[in-house]
Amino acid sequence: MKNTLTATITWPVIFIISCVLSDGTDVFAGQNPRLPSTAESPVAQTSSITLEPGEHLKVSKVMPLDGRLVRGFAHGPIDGRTDTRYYNGVVSEWSGVHGGGAIRYRAFNGNNGLHITLPEGGVDAVFLRGEWAGNLFANLPGLGVPAEAEPLCEVQPTNGVFIRRFVDRLHARRLSFFYESDDLQRTLQEVAFLRLGKTFPPSESRDEEFLRPASGSPPDEYVRRAMAVRYGKDPGGHPAVHRLAESGNGHLRLTTHHPLQLVTPPQDPALGLEAVTIRFRVPHLSQDLDLTLHVQDVLDPRRDVMSVDLRLGREGHYAVTLDHPDQVYLPASEQGSTPRYNPAPHRNASTAPAIAWLSVSASAAVDLRDVTIALHHTPRSQALPEAADWRLRLLKGLFQSTSEPRPWMHLKNTGPIAAQVDSSKAIQRHRASLVEVLETAEIARRLLPASDTVRQYYDWIYQNVDRHAPHPTNLLPDVPEAPRWAVQVREGWRNMSHIARWWLDNRLVATGELGGGINDDTDMFQTWQFLPMIESSPLGDRLKDAAARLSQTAVEHTLEDGLNRRTTDALHAYEEGVNQLALCAWWFYGDPVHFERAMAAARSVGKLMVETEDGRVHFGGRSFGIHEAREGFTELGRSPGNANWAPARFMLHPLYVVGLYNRNPTALDKFERWGRTWRKYQSPGRFVGQVDILSGEPTVVSERPTAEAVGPVNEWLALYQMTGDPEWQEPFTFTMAAGGYWGTHAKYGRMPHALLEWPEAAQTAMRQRLTRPEDGYAAFFLHKDRRYLEYWLDASASWFGWFPHMDTAAEQQTDRVLSYKASVPISCYLGDAPNRNRFLNFTAVSYEGLQGDDFAALVWDAGPDVLKVAIYNFRDAALQGRMRVWRLDHGRYRVRTGPDADDDGHMDELSGERTMELQRYAAVTLTLPPKQVTIVEVKQVEQLGDLRSRADLALSPLDTYLGPEGEIDVKVHNIGALPARDITVSLVRGGTVVASHVIEHIEDPHDLLPRIATVHFSDAQDRDTVIVDPEETIPEIAEHNNRLVLGSR
Repeated sequence: MKNTLTATITWPVIFIISCVLSDGTDVFAGQNPRLPSTAESPVAQTSSITLEPGEHLKVSKVMPLDGRLVRGFAHGPIDGRTDTRYYNGVVSEWSGVHGGGAIRYRAFNGNNGLHITLPEGGVDAVFLRGEWAGNLFANLPGLGVPAEAEPLCEVQPTNGVFIRRFVDRLHARRLSFFYESDDLQRTLQEVAFLRLGKTFPPSESRDEEFLRPASGSPPDEYVRRAMAVRYGKDPGGHPAVHRLAESGNGHLRLTTHHPLQLVTPPQDPALGLEAVTIRFRVPHLSQDLDLTLHVQDVLDPRRDVMSVDLRLGREGHYAVTLDHPDQVYLPASEQGSTPRYNPAPHRNASTAPAIAWLSVSASAAVDLRDVTIALHHTPRSQALPEAADWRLRLLKGLFQSTSEPRPWMHLKNTGPIAAQVDSSKAIQRHRASLVEVLETAEIARRLLPASDTVRQYYDWIYQNVDRHAPHPTNLLPDVPEAPRWAVQVREGWRNMSHIARWWLDNRLVATGELGGGINDDTDMFQTWQFLPMIESSPLGDRLKDAAARLSQTAVEHTLEDGLNRRTTDALHAYEEGVNQLALCAWWFYGDPVHFERAMAAARSVGKLMVETEDGRVHFGGRSFGIHEAREGFTELGRSPGNANWAPARFMLHPLYVVGLYNRNPTALDKFERWGRTWRKYQSPGRFVGQVDILSGEPTVVSERPTAEAVGPVNEWLALYQMTGDPEWQEPFTFTMAAGGYWGTHAKYGRMPHALLEWPEAAQTAMRQRLTRPEDGYAAFFLHKDRRYLEYWLDASASWFGWFPHMDTAAEQQTDRVLSYKASVPISCYLGDAPNRNRFLNFTAVSYEGLQGDDFAALVWDAGPDVLKVAIYNFRDAALQGRMRVWRLDHGRYRVRTGPDADDDGHMDELSGERTMELQRYAAVTLTLPPKQVTIVEVKQVEQLGDLRSRADLALSPLDTYLGPEGEIDVKVHNIGALPARDITVSLVRGGTVVASHVIEHIEDPHDLLPRIATVHFSDAQDRDTVIVDPEETIPEIAEHNNRLVLGSR
């Protein structure tokens, strides 16, 4: 198959169509969806491809440029198989609302819309296999179907096949399939696009080999194994295999729907296969006959590279050329290192002979006479681009659909890979999927030994085997005047922001979904939660907008009263959107709608905790949802989890967010009683990790605090952060004094406990223990020595620089795009790096008005009364921005700035000093001279009252809408800790108050129930401002949420 467009396709714009037929934003904005039409149909068309006696028909398979299920790469309908499997072995072809494989956009439009972009040149026929029914559209402008769009045709298969041949070539660049009935049994198994011609154009490079089928014979060992892979059973001695030879008798007797296999002699690996021509004579035919021809993938017996159904109407001589994507065999000699995974029949040259394999079947019994098979060869170098393109796309699809369980992570450097695959219990559920990935990666590596994309897949799936092998040192940009630490830290930002932008650009839809399902898409946002804190705009704005949309989608589809609607295990209950509500309450700090959603989640989570007669508080089970919150648990067994990583604890996230904001007594009460329950169980020599809920008897106990049996150290620290009560410091110092495992450690260079000031003995012990290069930012923060940053700054840049494709265009499941390895560079910017399933958040600062590529920062010190940050400006001009503080207690502070020309971490001279009242979320303006390190030092000079004991009146664009006639109902929320009285609400236009109302009283949400009052204005205009408490007479937690510009949503 020769197609100059195909030769120019570059990764990752990849999507291929492979079809086997028998008795089957936004993306493109271009042409009008209406095409020239007849009275019967928009485009004249027929329902079969008829092969006429005496003519030579050429059927060319058109390789699409791209294709998406909504916006996610989906290989199921296009991989040459009708039984594409998901990672768990279940057939997962696209049917409807449940999506397919690793792609799920259920809330957006029910996973509707398979969009295929075609090269120029047009197509003459569309084939589908499967019972899928719906409509085919041409050149739709986006992801949906406009009301005025006419379908190109209605897809209604007969006996599992749909064929539409167009009388005139269809020159559409994008074809889209939309289902109408969500019948899960009606899957779209395969789809292909064909061009039809009368001749096979001459080629100077073509080398034709003419073969004829010999008598049927049992398959040899290789073919027998390959057929077993293909058909799922051992064909044994069944004479269904016909050898092709120059001296064959040329006779095939076909029975109804029983395929005959045609196997060539060994081929020359120096040649590629670009097409196959089949000539035959039908001596007798009493009725129309459908003849199905398949060309198998020469390197993978599971799939076809092309197939076609042809209609025969009478006796005669026939000839058809199948112009398929070019195929190549494995090289005759090994190239590169010895294959790691090499079980028969995949694959080395000695056990995988270079043969071509075809099959033929018919809708009724028929004799084919004078059968001749012509193999059209081309030099391997000319066939390799198409063959490699096909293999890379298969590799992407197989990897993507197996990326959720990641069975390759169970492979170790402990013996032959094949033996591990066969013996590992952890792999067995995913064995078939893993084998396909390993085989395809091995084949791709041998076909393309110089491909960096293939290298990334290969190294990724063997990352645990090579765990101790160093990655090449990442080449940092050459910025001679910049400190090395600044270049390294910025590289961490660049890697993370590149990944996030790729997903926003290529996978995001209007509902905030990224195509992994709501529960896994929320995980992806958790891995990016630090990015808007570094660049508020444009990336931060894009992320926050998408997150807010996904939060709303979760509220509408997966959550009820802030909790998962369907009962599931604790981890997945958290991922159904509880995590997203908590994240948005932080990202949209002070927005009352987001905050009240977190309050609702906190209220419902509290109902999942059961209190025993003796006053203990436990989560009531391992699995739960809104039903258990409302009706209780049917039975109580052991407390959830038997290890320190007990996912039920993640459900405390919304209580934590609410408690940090206003020390809500209901949230704190449940959290603290749960924490005290676990603290009381711990004693020297007897550390408890699980108990029987009713009896209180420990069921997991250890003599020393190990990872398997220790109290909730991180959650105790969360309680200390919320309350400031030394009671919650004691559990950590207790475990330290007991020796052994502390219940936490520096993972990826992050350890929140290292960011606090402890009693001297504990602080000394921590400094003594955190001294390894791997301890990263935690060790730096304790020792104030930048050498501790080097290991993870280099390792992070190396990892993400070594695998740029894998977190982006490989399109893994969304919960498998991880950012833990960037924890140290992110901590340098922010003072901490909260992440997915790690909700403790000691972020010290965030930035606004700065582009992430323009600066790097290093938080040297942070606490309740002190802050020190070094910031380097890469630009040639001064930068203006703001730095918000997150850990400082309310007080008056001396803010000093100055240069650090010698980069020793100390201010050389004072260039500015001011005294400011600061508190959590307060902003410090920044002026950063060019090409210079600026030190910002903040020290408390006077402590003021805790803001969290105040009211907090707040407005939100999410529930205040301007009507067409100027009417507006303004909802005023109190999300603080005290009631508010005599509240003035003013409508301001151009600096002038045009109307005001007074609200007598709004109670505080002490019971986690929203407190809202509504005032009405009748003559509001776009861009007017609503201000609550314009004279600032009411002390509040925050003031920024008292103003709302209408139309600012």
